[in-house]
Amino acid sequence: MTIDVLITLATVLLKIEDLPWEYALYIPAAEATWSEDMKCMVLDPEETDDPDDDPDVAKVNCLKYALTISDVQDIVENANAQKKNIDSKVLLDAIKYYYDNGAFITLS
Repeated sequence: MTIDVLITLATVLLKIEDLPWEYALYIPAAEATWSEDMKCMVLDPEETDDPDDDPDVAKVNCLKYALTISDVQDIVENANAQKKNIDSKVLLDAIKYYYDNGAFITLS
């Protein structure tokens, strides 16, 4: 998978285990609607002179930092541990929940 290009969140989820854990997920800076089609990027957050700033390629594409890839991998692993045969809707809910609350979702 090519990194540093606009991709969908569905593609990120499909390839999550293959992505570098030290990279980060960048999502639309405007209010994002979490969906499989949401455009995002997986970037090295260290590719900036200011550690509190987003990489230039993210800014050019109107994206902001959301979560580390390590966090997303943990969210997917946690959801799969709670429930078998998880669908993408549940994974999206789990990621959004973690993004909003800084905690894992509890699945019923």
